[in-house]
Amino acid sequence: MDSKFYVQNMEKITAISSKTYDYIFAFLILLLPVSKAFPNIVLLVLILNFFLISKKEDYKNFIKTPFVLITILVLYLILKSLFLNTLFDEIVFYKKYLYLFTVPILLMKVNNKQLIKTVSIITINAAIFFSIYKILKFYYYFKYLPFDDGWATNFVLVFERPYIGILSVICILLSIEQIELKTKGKYFFYASALISFSFIFFISIRASIFTLFIIFLLY
Repeated sequence: MDSKFYVQNMEKITAISSKTYDYIFAFLILLLPVSKAFPNIVLLVLILNFFLISKKEDYKNFIKTPFVLITILVLYLILKSLFLNTLFDEIVFYKKYLYLFTVPILLMKVNNKQLIKTVSIITINAAIFFSIYKILKFYYYFKYLPFDDGWATNFVLVFERPYIGILSVICILLSIEQIELKTKGKYFFYASALISFSFIFFISIRASIFTLFIIFLLY
């Protein structure tokens, strides 16, 4: 009786986790520009949900994806730091790999990809506008733009310059995809792509500009 009750409860929990998974993922994305602590809490909840709804086939499918290369890279770096006894000295550096390592894996269980894409576009645009506000505020007080000083640049941006650069590239690609799919609100996606493109040049992110150039050459 207890075993049957346990199985029934686990099935209910798994069903609820499956229904709420996409919304928790979207909520995680929305929190990224707002807070540093809360996204980590939501990420832990999402990881728990992931294990509740995952099956053996999912792990087999993961091995066939390019994400496994990221996993190998992260594990290699951690093992190397353990061997060199530098893990604790570089713990802040390795924390940045948390999302790089986990988000692509967690994304595999998302059913409503359109929801995640739309929320990502909105979140990146919000991060860009908030960054522009902080840049203008900095200019108002100091009478110069902070882009020649790495510390000042990262201070006024919501994310560090390389990260907000690659997010802007992602926003451009997602916006163009929505335009090609003829999703409702196409003028919003036109504006989104233009804003992200202009922002990359405005804060002079050379790596992102080069990435865009390569992508446009390929596709």
